[in-house]
Amino acid sequence: MGYEVFITRAQSWAENQGLEITRPEWESLISTDPELRIDDENGPDYAIWLKHPSNSEAWICWRGGSISTKNPDAPLLRKMRDVASRLKAHLQDEDGESFPDECFVDDISFETQSPRSSLREPIAIVSLALSTTFFATVSCLTITGTANLQGNALRAPGMQLVAMFALLIAFGGVFSIPLALWGFQSTGNRTRWAWITIAMDALAFLILVANR
Repeated sequence: MGYEVFITRAQSWAENQGLEITRPEWESLISTDPELRIDDENGPDYAIWLKHPSNSEAWICWRGGSISTKNPDAPLLRKMRDVASRLKAHLQDEDGESFPDECFVDDISFETQSPRSSLREPIAIVSLALSTTFFATVSCLTITGTANLQGNALRAPGMQLVAMFALLIAFGGVFSIPLALWGFQSTGNRTRWAWITIAMDALAFLILVANR
């Protein structure tokens, strides 16, 4: 996995309809910048930055109307800022946040600038796991007839334990919703997983209500 940085003209790099950096603009950038050349190994959408002071494989890539790279250091960030200026665009991280000026100071790695962002993806995965467990447990309880925990059923052997377990799982399902909203805050494909998480929780709650 890696942390992405985008050159975009839009307010959000993932919602750039009408403000895309076009392929002809990308091709013109490569042809007019002697520091950039097409990466023959990865194809015409990738370019190598030839003047990086220490990394001979520093790259940028055009896709989806934006230009991006992963885990850039300070020199590559400065190069991307220059490219953005030429294209009348700006830099964003994958959460849609712009960069402060100190990101472009020598010897400052981008990875030290956004420590909280590296937590978003694992937290989002945890939220999805909680939601999946919640949904699966409620479904199993419903199928086996134990989702209805009212009346005499609660006095049956072992049902108190089942009820307590169901409540704990329900708490996990509720907790997964804010986790999903925070962990999946960055736009793009992961937003779909956030909606899946919330939809699974909602369906599980409906199953519980229907079996009361």
